[in-house]
Order: sequence, then C-alpha cells, then structure tokens
Amino acid sequence: MHITTTIDPSLTDESVEFRLRRMTPRIATIINLLGTSGNQLWCYNGSHLVPVPTSAIYYLEAEENTVAVHCADRRLTYRGRLYQVAPQLGPDFVEASRSVIFNYRTIDHLELQHNGTIDVVLKNARRLHVSRRKIKQLQERLGL
Repeated sequence: MHITTTIDPSLTDESVEFRLRRMTPRIATIINLLGTSGNQLWCYNGSHLVPVPTSAIYYLEAEENTVAVHCADRRLTYRGRLYQVAPQLGPDFVEASRSVIFNYRTIDHLELQHNGTIDVVLKNARRLHVSRRKIKQLQERLGL
C-alpha cells in the first residue's frame, strides 16, 4: 500500500481521498472513524441511516454480522463487528464481555452476585452480566 500525505496550512478544510481496488472491513472502519466527529455513530433504523449520539447509547451487543445498538427507547443496527465500532465510542464505554459494551454513564446500580460476579443494571432496567475477565477493567473505570 502506498500512502501519501501533504500538509498545506492554506487549506480551509481537511480532505481525504482513497483509491482502492476493493473495500475491506479495516478500510471501512478507518473511513467511518475519519467521517465521524467522535461523538456520533451512524446506524440503521430499518432502511434509514441515522446519526446516533454516543451519549444516547446504553449498550451495544454483538450479533452474527452486525451490532445491535440499544438506546433508551429504540434499537438500531450497526453494520460491522463489535471490535470495529469499539474505537469510535470513546472513554465512556466499558466492555462487559466479548459480546457486550456498555456506556458506564447509564448505570443505575451494580449488583454483586454470590459467585463473585457483577451484574450492571442500566437506567432502562436492562441487566448486563460482566464476565469475570472484565470485572477488573470495570472497577478501574469506575474508580472502585
């Protein structure tokens, strides 16, 4: 792959041009990262593509070839994999497991289970199980 970068202080707006033989998931992720301002995610609501502020997202759940994006009052679809969308979400999101990432600002409370695991209960009453491998990451993020 050949990469050329030109820095021109006289430009009023940055632009990026790709010349590709084929689109790959990695390049699609890069394009999506460049195209978003970091505070929204483009998701499908049926056949419509809509911007969703990341602050409105409660949690994301991996499905077969898509990601279900759950907000307070609706469920949307992101076409991609969870690992592709994770870098776009920002520091407010924490992994509960390999298939679920949630917005820690939407936590209502935590429930400690008898077997030493933790369930996160969100403000929309959805309960998410935190895998044993992710408990330390959650504790560090919450300052516990």
